Amino acid sequence: MTEPSPSSAFRRAYLDRSAAARAWKAQGGTVVGYLCDNVPIELILAAGCLPFRLSGTPDADLQIVSDRVDALYPPDLTGRPAFAASILSQILSGALDFVDYLIIPHNRHAIQAMYRELIEAADEWPDLKLPELHYMDKAWSPLSDVSGFNRNAVEALRDTLERWTGRAVDDEAIASAIDDVKKTRALVRQISAARVEQPTSVSGTAALWAYAASNCLPPRQFHDAAQAMLDEAVDLPPREGPRLFVGGSPFDHDRLYAIIESLGANVVAEDHCWGARLGDAYALPQGAPLDRLAARFHEAPACSIRFSFEATVSASVERAIAAKVDAAIFYVFAGDSAQSWETPDEVAQLRALGIPVLHLAEQSYDCSPAEDFRQKIAEFLAAFPAHRAMQSS
Repeated sequence: MTEPSPSSAFRRAYLDRSAAARAWKAQGGTVVGYLCDNVPIELILAAGCLPFRLSGTPDADLQIVSDRVDALYPPDLTGRPAFAASILSQILSGALDFVDYLIIPHNRHAIQAMYRELIEAADEWPDLKLPELHYMDKAWSPLSDVSGFNRNAVEALRDTLERWTGRAVDDEAIASAIDDVKKTRALVRQISAARVEQPTSVSGTAALWAYAASNCLPPRQFHDAAQAMLDEAVDLPPREGPRLFVGGSPFDHDRLYAIIESLGANVVAEDHCWGARLGDAYALPQGAPLDRLAARFHEAPACSIRFSFEATVSASVERAIAAKVDAAIFYVFAGDSAQSWETPDEVAQLRALGIPVLHLAEQSYDCSPAEDFRQKIAEFLAAFPAHRAMQSS
């Protein structure tokens, strides 16, 4: 029997992201869920728990959100896109019953609003079985005068984890967790580097599976699988076709990437919080372990929101340029107001640099109807041979 490839192993983890967490829970472990990409998961690991990042699912039934939340918080007030509603539906329905506790960070409005939405829903409907919540605040300015506020937020999370688990989160445990997560991010960066090689041999879809797995597997399990994937990539044949950059909303599913790559193109880079950005290296200076985590938490942006707005736009554009892409596709979910601010400027800057861009605004979270998208993307890709010829002439 042929051994499964590392990429297929990541695909299994991607399709059933709760499997490792459920196994952890079945063995008596504690699972701490969290949202978005700016929670210091090192503290969760140091507390002896498994961090599990909640994600949406395009096929979720949203009726329970309408019944239990929308009557209290209409979605037009929270600016809730479908991916956020999908996460809410899983929490409310009990689909995430293996999650013991949940950390909700100060982030895009629809994410941070979940804290109040869930509290109010639990008060209104006592039959709901929800995990205990912790709200992790953050000052978004990178200026030093708010670093103390952000350090206090890190300390507050440590204190909550100690209360939840009944065990001290000491410096030795934090230092060990920092090393584990540093290795995870380093491997994510190596996978990203393999994608941007010319020619690439790693598909964007396979990379997306790996990135998601880094958010739901125990660190050592991810490390082994990621190293195997990198070893496998050395012997993979080069992938032909245009090199694409994907920007816009956070793709916690692979449908857009699958459509693009089924048409012969390669997604070699992206700018969203389920992509290569998970490997970004922010400050971890020398010093006491908690001080190191606080410094990183202070420097790292909340989701895609950097200070200033121009820095957010520049970071996205620079990712595309560094990947030497032929073109870009920006896909923004309907109701994703956070992306509606920055995406037009990112599109304009790339076009000014001569990079063709397909801007798909107010689109469905589930990429339906798929055939319509295939047609739009196919027509866009058809211009690439002429574009490359103009570049070389």
